[in-house]
Amino acid sequence: MNLMMRFMNALMKTYKWTEGADEKTGTRAEYLEAMGFPWLEKLLGAVESIVGPILIVVGAIGIIYAIYLGVMLAKAENAEKREEAKKRIINVLIAIAITAVLIFIMYLFSANVDWFMGLSKQAE
Repeated sequence: MNLMMRFMNALMKTYKWTEGADEKTGTRAEYLEAMGFPWLEKLLGAVESIVGPILIVVGAIGIIYAIYLGVMLAKAENAEKREEAKKRIINVLIAIAITAVLIFIMYLFSANVDWFMGLSKQAE
């Protein structure tokens, strides 16, 4: 299954696994419990509940700061202040892009934790 499909299945929190002759479908918590890793659900839940909102707030602050710098660029009275504002805007946009990539990587990892640990496949 391709990586994006795994990511979408995990966002919907649908997992499929085999127990004996039965094929079961359930949530990530049920899946990790069946695989013998109930502690991993607690860890992932904690990471998602702490790191996710922090990264979102940092990204929002970056966007607000970029808008502020845009206003400062528009109000700049000389070329030196304009160049300084341009440099800062470029730095903020790079930081926002890195934050967005980190958010995606965090959710991608938590969505594919079974693949990283070599466990069964997710629902297809």
